[in-house]
Amino acid sequence: MIARFWVIHHQTFRLVVRDNATLIWLNFLLLLFIAFLPFPTAVLGAHEGSAAAAVLYAVALCLTSGSSAAYLWYASGRSNLMRADVGRAQRRAMRARSMSGPVFFALTDQPGGPSPT
Repeated sequence: MIARFWVIHHQTFRLVVRDNATLIWLNFLLLLFIAFLPFPTAVLGAHEGSAAAAVLYAVALCLTSGSSAAYLWYASGRSNLMRADVGRAQRRAMRARSMSGPVFFALTDQPGGPSPT
């Protein structure tokens, strides 16, 4: 999962040409959640079959995915931090894709939802 976030981060920041304090803080938030991921992963591994461990893992991934989407939405929005050649359609597609993680992991948090493992 951490590798997935790294790839998305790398791809997104290849399109960012400027930064500001808000983007930096949103990026720090993402890094905070990524640094936390080994803990819920270990809990899930140690308590296989535990609903609480699965919920903790899903919540951690939802927060990490949400923070990843947040910096993308910010950079591609009114702050205009992306390259000029990134068109409106590409920005909209990137924004839509960025929501797939938070939505998926939020659904895994629901009783009867897909299993996060």
